[in-house]
Amino acid sequence: MRLSHLFDALVCRLYLSRRPDKKCASQTNRILVITYDAIGDMVMTTPVLECLKKVFPDSEMDILCSPRNADIIRYCDYISELFALNLNSGKSFAEWRILSLLRKKSYTRIINLFDEAGDLALAKISSLSNKIYSLPIVYKNQRQQRILSYVDKYFKFSRENKTNSFTERMFCILNLFEQNIPDIFKYKICIPSQVKSNAVKRLGLSKGKGIVFNPDGSRKDNSLSESMIINILTTLLKQYERVIVFPYGLMGQVLNKNTELSKNKRLAIIDTENIIDVVITVEYAAEVLTTDTALAHFAIACERPVTIIKARSDEVLIFDPPYGDFGIVPAKVKGFLGGFDVNDVMNKLRLNKPEAKGGTK
Repeated sequence: MRLSHLFDALVCRLYLSRRPDKKCASQTNRILVITYDAIGDMVMTTPVLECLKKVFPDSEMDILCSPRNADIIRYCDYISELFALNLNSGKSFAEWRILSLLRKKSYTRIINLFDEAGDLALAKISSLSNKIYSLPIVYKNQRQQRILSYVDKYFKFSRENKTNSFTERMFCILNLFEQNIPDIFKYKICIPSQVKSNAVKRLGLSKGKGIVFNPDGSRKDNSLSESMIINILTTLLKQYERVIVFPYGLMGQVLNKNTELSKNKRLAIIDTENIIDVVITVEYAAEVLTTDTALAHFAIACERPVTIIKARSDEVLIFDPPYGDFGIVPAKVKGFLGGFDVNDVMNKLRLNKPEAKGGTK
């Protein structure tokens, strides 16, 4: 056994030894919802959270999420308290204190939407309550399955629903409460008007102008190579009056190496301070071109047309937007995304197809 696995096993055992404090009275009007840790996943979960609040209108609803996606829901008026920690990886004393606090709250209901919880996450979640309403847990590895067999008695699982929509999968939690999955739903990112106004002024944004171009994903296999970035960016600058980019990752490298591109008067380089700045930038643009599905879901939430360059396979269909004005440029993974050319991208953009409505693949 690897030393890291041994340490993880010891931490899991420590959490498994913790149980809710029986001396604390149950907070009869308070529920805790546990969510995914990725930013795009949180955007896709927003209609589910809003629906759960309607299912339990008299209950205050707290959310347990990761630090990186907390801002996505921080300003939602249906959320009472937000607790941020890394379920699958965090082993800090600060996270131990947060979970200890949550155990003392003795929630009436704990609802788990994190159906890809690993062994450490399962140990943490199961320590919070003797009854956890949960989506079925997706298989990850044998360590996870050993923990799951031990904590299974604390979980009440919803029926499994095989769907190619992440949001619809999250909605399956409703069958535990005898509620139907809604036919229509929308992503929603709540931003106070003053926060938005300050960001617009600081970033120098203009409503409805330009295309946001983001060639960076979370991994190499959902990002573009530097040469492809240069080819697409050069073409966009010829066809759009304003092209908006973020100076990070591969795009940052391209801009540093190509002063002619970086000094183009049509190029707007937006240096954001946080994820909310990115959302507002997307909202103020006319359309979006991205390899990152999180940015695609921002666009859908902001009702902006979006073109996504992404590899196509059954495994990734689940992260396609379930509604909205979107197009997909199918790609192959060749280290970076490849197997397409600039014309394939330009033919999908709304500058060339102003009448485009609805999802196109």
